[in-house]
Amino acid sequence: MYRAILLLLLASGAAAQPVISSGGVVNAASFLPANSPGGAIAQGSIFSIFGKGLGPSSLAQAERFPLETTLAGVRVRLLHLQTGAPLDAIPLFVSEFQINAILPSTTPVGSVAVTVNYNGRSSAAQTAKVVRSSFGVFMITGAAVVQNYVSPEEQPLNSPAAPAAPGQTVILWGTGLGPIAVPDGAGPVPEALDVPVEVTLGGRPVVIDYRGRSGCCAGVDQINFRIPADAPTGCAVPLAVKVQGGVYGNVAPMAVGSGSLACAGAPSIPARAGRFGDISLVRSTSGAGTQDTARGFFLREERSDVHWPAAGTCVSSGFGVPVFAIPMEAGPLLTIEGPQGTRQIPRAGPGAYYLDSTGIPLFLGPGTYTASGTSGVDVGPFRASLLAPSAPNWTTAGGDRGRGITLAWTGGEPPGGLIGVSGQSFFCTASASAGSITVPPAVVANLPASLAVSLIASSGSAFLAEGLDAGFFSYAHFNSRFVDFGEPPLASSPVRLPNDQTILAELAASGGEQQRGLMLRAELAADRGMLFLFDRLAPYPFWMFRTLIPLDIVWMDRDRRIVFISANTPPCRSEDSRNCPTYGGNELSQYVLELAAGQAARQGLQVGDRLSW
Repeated sequence: MYRAILLLLLASGAAAQPVISSGGVVNAASFLPANSPGGAIAQGSIFSIFGKGLGPSSLAQAERFPLETTLAGVRVRLLHLQTGAPLDAIPLFVSEFQINAILPSTTPVGSVAVTVNYNGRSSAAQTAKVVRSSFGVFMITGAAVVQNYVSPEEQPLNSPAAPAAPGQTVILWGTGLGPIAVPDGAGPVPEALDVPVEVTLGGRPVVIDYRGRSGCCAGVDQINFRIPADAPTGCAVPLAVKVQGGVYGNVAPMAVGSGSLACAGAPSIPARAGRFGDISLVRSTSGAGTQDTARGFFLREERSDVHWPAAGTCVSSGFGVPVFAIPMEAGPLLTIEGPQGTRQIPRAGPGAYYLDSTGIPLFLGPGTYTASGTSGVDVGPFRASLLAPSAPNWTTAGGDRGRGITLAWTGGEPPGGLIGVSGQSFFCTASASAGSITVPPAVVANLPASLAVSLIASSGSAFLAEGLDAGFFSYAHFNSRFVDFGEPPLASSPVRLPNDQTILAELAASGGEQQRGLMLRAELAADRGMLFLFDRLAPYPFWMFRTLIPLDIVWMDRDRRIVFISANTPPCRSEDSRNCPTYGGNELSQYVLELAAGQAARQGLQVGDRLSW
């Protein structure tokens, strides 16, 4: 299991100078964007570094314990920006374009500058946030890595062919639950972690029997839970994990049912085993206009089914990639017949065919289509037909991150009866006749403030030809628009107060984050806050320009001891920032915590108290 997890998404090549990609330091399981609330790196977790020239062209993997801080000439250096402490990450594997390493559990919460040194040459630094817990679910071919527990000797990988049954215990694999007490590289030692964890399956809460470090592998966590008796069944039931009372990772699907699921009627990206033909017709509509595209691919490749989530549900996208792809010759051109007449799709390269509407009239729309091809060296003649659905049309989009964002439409029928809703990092399905779907908070949590979202009405049919093991002919109409999801919160980590209560605080570490602060927030829960992490000890006066709610503002020194409190600090109503007074800043400080007004007194905070995080 460990080797399979660590080898996900590897690449190889040749380069000399280490370069870390912008935003290229991410959780090794979720791969959520580094600037998203769930994109911070948890203490003791496995993280990935993407770039070029990061290591040898051939994969090198740590093979024995204790793990070292240098592997195949590669060293990952960390500089904690608030304390100035240097640390070494623990590399698990290194390659030209990707490194997987463990962030030491002893890394302080805050921000770190990450550099890669390969054979004496160092990269420029990329900054990453460090939090106590931020869990990512490992995925393979678009599904969560889950094992169904049958017995100590029998724990098959969850799949539509081996779904989990209601009441059965399963093991979920991921990374990022939090730090451990022993050295991270000493060896894989199971350790239950006292961290708040909530798991939902298809929106239903589950009973958790174990959460903590796995005994199989360093840096890998497992969550053992029971499938609810009333859990929804299907090939792609969404699984969401929330830690620390508010930090979501990726939402991944798993299979739930009895026996082998046939997944009848459930749309999917079909499996490609051996010799496969794929012909797709796509109409794309957006503010820039409409374009029609026809594509064909004939390849030898292998890939498992990637199932769409059940109607009314959403998952984080994470589709798999082919193990290999070798082009096949299917003739000089393909022919498409439809309501707008006949079009020929010329060959664009080995095994590939392409035509778009640039410079010619649009050629797609609702109705019946037939695709056909003459024989080539590898593929015989074929003919396939389908009925294209009506166009999906946007009506409204609104809501908020706390309750979810509702998207509504008309059209998209027939014949499939389902609408896909796709953004950069999520995918939902809904009945076309339902006319709307609410993207749940677990998925919305890690979306940016504004995102292009597509409604997708689609249909498809299988076909066969001599030389092919399978073929698929599909039609899809994408109708895209930008949707406002509201400004996302920052990555969060718990702050422990002297009375042992905790506040889940967003971490404002960069200049832009600190300047924005809690501006334009309409509310702040009693157990939430924002922690400003400055890189040096200095006076830091605060103002309340464009802040809508009163706040308690708490200044702390380098040792995290309170030096000043501004209680019930009022918002500044002026539109001119010059008219807004400043508060505090008379004492040297390095950290500032903002709380809902009145919370400092309710929690008994006083000058001289020490907070921890």
